[in-house]
Amino acid sequence: TKEGQEAFDYLQARGMTREMMEQFEIGYSPSSWDFAVKFLKGRGFSLELMEKAGLVIRKENGEYFDRFRNRIMFPIHNHQGETVAFSGRIVGEGQPKYLNSPETLIFHKGKILYHFHQARLHIRKHQQAVLFEGFADVISAVKAGVANAVATMGTALTDEQARILRRNVESIVICYDGDAAGVEATVRAAELLSQAGCHVKIATIPNGLDPDEYIRKYGSERFQRNVIEASSSFMAFKMAYLRRGKNLQNESDQIRYIEEVLREISRLPNPVEWDYYLRQLANEFSLSLSALQQQLERYKKTQEATRANSERAAVRQPLQKKLLPAFHNAERMLLAHMLRNRDVAFTVQQAIQGEFNIEEHRAIAAYI
Repeated sequence: TKEGQEAFDYLQARGMTREMMEQFEIGYSPSSWDFAVKFLKGRGFSLELMEKAGLVIRKENGEYFDRFRNRIMFPIHNHQGETVAFSGRIVGEGQPKYLNSPETLIFHKGKILYHFHQARLHIRKHQQAVLFEGFADVISAVKAGVANAVATMGTALTDEQARILRRNVESIVICYDGDAAGVEATVRAAELLSQAGCHVKIATIPNGLDPDEYIRKYGSERFQRNVIEASSSFMAFKMAYLRRGKNLQNESDQIRYIEEVLREISRLPNPVEWDYYLRQLANEFSLSLSALQQQLERYKKTQEATRANSERAAVRQPLQKKLLPAFHNAERMLLAHMLRNRDVAFTVQQAIQGEFNIEEHRAIAAYI
């Protein structure tokens, strides 16, 4: 349309074809305060309901106005393919750059993965999902031939999203931004997916680029070959992560690095992996394999002891709560008030004459 020409030109300049716009159902919200309000009202929709859906906003005087104005609109689908929300990118200058639908009865961003409804078949076909941080990266990745791409909704990966992925596939490649924040987010997401039972690999993007920038700069083929297919194990990524900020020619940094890596190895479930990474450390730093194995055993024993203590504490905690009936807690609250205020103490004593049910409580009341 004439109104949408600037947005259309912007997307084409970013390398997006008309076919891609249709596949992802990308549209445009005009620069008007009431275009959607009039359109929806004219189609017989209740504006009160549209407010609950996050499409319009209600003013104090009861009038409504459009939430999205002068924005390229990206629909967000649930896992059945139904549109449940939008993300709108401003055309030209303005803040915020991206405006998202609020959480509603049908949209919970921690439970939805972008593009999952279209990627599910490809995920099963490839027996692998590729996880990105945002929908712009997914759109670029799909254009580059990575059809099994999904993304979180602009927030950190949640337990629920990790479980959804694990229910559909075991192998996950994480492809987040290459900057410092992206690396930190990669570690957190990988930990969460590992705990959910996934086999995690990390696709590293050089020079602090994000996936969208890398694809536009180097092309689809190089992205698939040098980034996705060249992904490394989570442990190899962690080892590279632990090297940051250390001078491994320096003895103390070297020892600190080896100890940190050994702690990470001790968390691995597979003895073959223990052996593989221990030999790697032994070769790199000319250390004896037996010394590394001894230190690894110590870390494993410490972890087992910590886990056992946590389990015992978890078992004890509910038992303690069950042993405290309501009258027990009520008496303790009463004693607390008596301790704080002399008048309250005399009033309570006068009312119940120290007849607490618990022997210790009677003694404390008498002392007060």
